[in-house]
Amino acid sequence: LARWLKSQSPRPRVLPLGGLESDNRLPSQGVVSLGGYHAAKLKVYEDVRARLFASGAPELRLARLFAAQWVVAPAPLGAGTLEAIGQLGLPVSSEPVWTGPDGAAYAVLDPLPRARVVSQVRTERPGEDTTGREPEPAVLDRVAEPGFDPSREVILSAAPDPLPQPGAERGSVETVEEGYNYWKLVVDLPAPGVLVVADPWYPHWRVRVDGESARLLRANYAQRAVALPAGRHEVEFRYAADDWVRGRQIAGLGWLLILAGFVVPPVLNRRRTSQGATEQS
Repeated sequence: LARWLKSQSPRPRVLPLGGLESDNRLPSQGVVSLGGYHAAKLKVYEDVRARLFASGAPELRLARLFAAQWVVAPAPLGAGTLEAIGQLGLPVSSEPVWTGPDGAAYAVLDPLPRARVVSQVRTERPGEDTTGREPEPAVLDRVAEPGFDPSREVILSAAPDPLPQPGAERGSVETVEEGYNYWKLVVDLPAPGVLVVADPWYPHWRVRVDGESARLLRANYAQRAVALPAGRHEVEFRYAADDWVRGRQIAGLGWLLILAGFVVPPVLNRRRTSQGATEQS
């Protein structure tokens, strides 16, 4: 299943159902899962996840907000289940686009791109900057409403600068380079707009526009966004938490110590052997 998904998209993104909601096998193969489990959870995304997989009435339109391209399950889904998925906000193909021993995959109809430009903006609290505070549950309520269209609008933690203008959504977005904690894009806009990416927001993410630091905003309760002027821009997202950097440094030192443990003892033994031979002679 993972091999097929990666043959369809360089970074496939799925909504897992049927018991795969907390399964990490697909993420381990490079597939982005809107489910899965990790002990160190981001609260804002865990709030979204709780609604996506609620036992009563899951709000599956949030899967479209996070750019799900396929729904996957360990076995083909019945017609009634597929109809219910559509009624819950995520229309999918009536037949699986892939089936195999691992299960089945269904295509999301009209999926959102992972990175998109919008021109219609609302803020979490009008006239306030709430970026440094935890978002209120009411913001997620607004995002989950059937009338909210993430392809055209965004709810931000603060007013963007510059303010977006109509027509910005006709701009283009292209991935240039991507790593585990890095993403470089080229964005070409006919008018000022807001670039929204369907990846979880976290305070330690940083963004640079044309090589200069820019303001990273929280979007749609749990996503990242940056305001852009008209024109062609190079946008770089990078994760830069101090504790993460220290962890890499400590890990590097640990590897050096391990290497020293393999190299130093044989050198000392050879010296002792050489000294012993000299004394005997």
